[in-house]
Amino acid sequence: PVAEEAATTTRQAGEAEEPVAPGGTEETPVVEDTAANDAEASPATADASEDPSGAEGAAAVPDDESTDEVDELLAVGENLAGMTLADVESEADVNADPQKAPVKTPDVFDRMGYGSSEDGDGGERTAADVESDDDDDRDLVAPLVAAIRRADSGEEPLSPSSIGVKAWALSYEISGFVGTLDAPPGVDATIDKLPVFIRNAVDALPTLARALALAPDPVNTQRKILVPAAGAHRVAVVEIIASLLEIGIAGVDAAVAATEVVPGKLALVPAVAAMLFTHAQGSPLLCVATRVVCTALQSPTEALWAPLLAGGWAAAAAAAGVTPAVEPADDGNLQTRVARAAGAAVELKPGSRKCNVGFVLITATTMRDLEGDEDPPHLALREALENDAGWQAFAAEGGALERLDSERSGGLCGPKPSRGMSLMDMAGGGGGVGMTSQELLQVLQSLSAQR
Repeated sequence: PVAEEAATTTRQAGEAEEPVAPGGTEETPVVEDTAANDAEASPATADASEDPSGAEGAAAVPDDESTDEVDELLAVGENLAGMTLADVESEADVNADPQKAPVKTPDVFDRMGYGSSEDGDGGERTAADVESDDDDDRDLVAPLVAAIRRADSGEEPLSPSSIGVKAWALSYEISGFVGTLDAPPGVDATIDKLPVFIRNAVDALPTLARALALAPDPVNTQRKILVPAAGAHRVAVVEIIASLLEIGIAGVDAAVAATEVVPGKLALVPAVAAMLFTHAQGSPLLCVATRVVCTALQSPTEALWAPLLAGGWAAAAAAAGVTPAVEPADDGNLQTRVARAAGAAVELKPGSRKCNVGFVLITATTMRDLEGDEDPPHLALREALENDAGWQAFAAEGGALERLDSERSGGLCGPKPSRGMSLMDMAGGGGGVGMTSQELLQVLQSLSAQR
């Protein structure tokens, strides 16, 4: 037939013009998925009727096939030959039904500002967050300082988890160093004998203190009660302060005593103490804040704890954004606030008291023990407590302190059976570091994740 001969002749002419690689093997050019290639391929695809044998190696067209059907088949063949794997995958992605990301329900740690128990924002150290412990040259302080400054200046919005991860990394190293100390360094020890990262942390205390004023928004509890959020970043920074004080070097204590959250208005230790009374629902924060206050009270550096014996720091902390606003009656000294909080709790049944009552009791017990110290430097503390009528009534025999302490230690039938680590152990009140707020937070998050 004439049509068949014309197709065959045209195909042979096309084959003769095709270059053949040496060895008789035809090389197939690599077709890149570009706009230029699509433009070059479109004429042949659009007008296949002019050259029905444009596809290499096409079979002869049977007589009973119409020209339109042949053109359509040849066009499909050319399109398939020019497609790459990327084209196929791209087309599949377009046609596939979009998968909606699952909606994550905030847990209690999200609401309290500590970070989720699932995503590790509460302070878990991962390889991506903290470099290898073998790298002694890593700088853990500079990234934390930079992040706090950006948030404090308003350059970046506050991210408690981002700052918290950096702060946890530093606190972990400092507490690890404290754990290696067999005994306190002694009064003759100096800062220059400490590791570089601790000296850098001491130098950065003014910036670290500013983190306490970066408060997250309050959150609603399941009972629709608005409560202040602690924030993982503030818990971690307070953990750093506690670990520094637990080193027991006078120079470090003096540096912490000289650090202010607001220059001339609010010192660092009173700011931490203020959170002990206002953030009554956050155990990790209460744990580490109690360690700071009790360690500061036991320090021979009077400048560290003397501001706690005066009033005014509660209102200053509220004005700085560290805590919510407080009533004027609550803007007293430490002994007054401890006596008021514990005195109100003793009238309530166990189980209906605020979470901070146990930690306030630890602070009160520490103060009562130090009241018996007749030698300097705690002579000023003893005199302040002896001259405070409210404290004397609280700490007297049969007072609120003794009643609460008897509930904790046991009643007429002997001591209550031990149920593991006590609040005193968690806060370090039994001597040593005890459980850090990071460890407590991870335990609580683990329990929450199992529910």
